[in-house]
Amino acid sequence: MRSRDEGHQRGGHRPLGSRRQVDLIDFHTEPVLLARELAATGIRAMKIWPFDPIARQTGRQWITPELIRQGVEPLRLIREAMGDLMEVAMEFHGFWNLPSAIQIAQALEPYQPLWLEEMVPQDNPAIPGIGSLDAAAAVSKRTARDPLGLSGAPGKPCRAHRHARPLLVRRSV
Repeated sequence: MRSRDEGHQRGGHRPLGSRRQVDLIDFHTEPVLLARELAATGIRAMKIWPFDPIARQTGRQWITPELIRQGVEPLRLIREAMGDLMEVAMEFHGFWNLPSAIQIAQALEPYQPLWLEEMVPQDNPAIPGIGSLDAAAAVSKRTARDPLGLSGAPGKPCRAHRHARPLLVRRSV
């Protein structure tokens, strides 16, 4: 049995609420099986991070159309098999630069993810004059799913109202 932390690093998941020990299901290789197992237990939303291995492979600075298709594949398969029965949120752990984040967000639009979490680093010193809030707003404005753009989430460090106000003003979430 693998540890919970090892599963997180590999992209696995242990179903919530299970009292028995369950082997991890890797959403990279079995996204539909994972979604169906979660749905069978009454869970209607899940979060996956299929772009993390790609970010490590490319040094987080560039992405090709083929790598984008590879990262989109788990969500595409879930949508194909289950339609809208399972909401899927996308986690990015702040790994991407702004141009790559925009490309990825645009590629994900047809599959309607629940949200895109922390596409760019929280503190984005690599882009002079553009903080992570402005970068998140730029990603949202480059997508067209709804008037505010594809829903973006800044990540867990946004904990207080003083952090949320700038996001709402910039229409970044």
